[in-house]
Amino acid sequence: MHQSENKIAVISQPRYLPACNYIHRMTLCDIFIYLDTVQYTPRDFENRNKIKTPHGPIYLTVPVKRDYREQPLKEIKIDNSQNWGKKHWGAIRANYAGAPCFSQFADFFFSSYQKTWHYLIDLNEAIVNHLLQELKIQCQFVRASELTGYKNKGQDLLISLCRNVNATTYLSGPLGRNYIDEEKLKEAGIQLYYHDYQHPNYPQLWGGFIPYMGIVDLLFNCGPKSQGILMSGNVSKNYLHAKTTDATRLAS
Repeated sequence: MHQSENKIAVISQPRYLPACNYIHRMTLCDIFIYLDTVQYTPRDFENRNKIKTPHGPIYLTVPVKRDYREQPLKEIKIDNSQNWGKKHWGAIRANYAGAPCFSQFADFFFSSYQKTWHYLIDLNEAIVNHLLQELKIQCQFVRASELTGYKNKGQDLLISLCRNVNATTYLSGPLGRNYIDEEKLKEAGIQLYYHDYQHPNYPQLWGGFIPYMGIVDLLFNCGPKSQGILMSGNVSKNYLHAKTTDATRLAS
């Protein structure tokens, strides 16, 4: 198998203001599948994430409306009866206005929080697309809801989504070790690689370093250096392609 034939997929729910580990996973894959067909999970990172303040991390949470308990992510609407955009922008400005690169990147967030967003996934996708543009990261995206002919649950969902986009390798988050049937993926001809992110330290406002803030914390503090910091101490796409391609050759 040539390297170009080895296609790496990530399958994950869309996140709001995602942290460095989530963005780094996008640098490693050939295609990122937004898993928008699964049930929305309250109090998860689908509609909230953390920023750093003088008093420690706080969550910024986008209020949502659910019509029924099992409602999938693609249908989750934002509750615009609450002035959450003004609140989020106010919190970001108050806590990062003194950051070295805040003025360089603030306009997008100011304008985004002035808009009326109806669906959570549209908001999340727009923010991620902008972050990747600023970080000079290229990644192909597709929503699971745009694909057809895949199974809906468990390992069969992962396998069928990978096959749908012709992926030969599935890149899982570290928690996948708790639920993925590795043998079943192997039998399906899909390699499995776990993403164990080594979070880098970088200069922050407000005291000692705290990892896993929303990546806006890195961007506002480090600006053009952010991509290098994001990648430091971690594997690259070229490394992962070579590793998974070599594993395929050994198995053939």
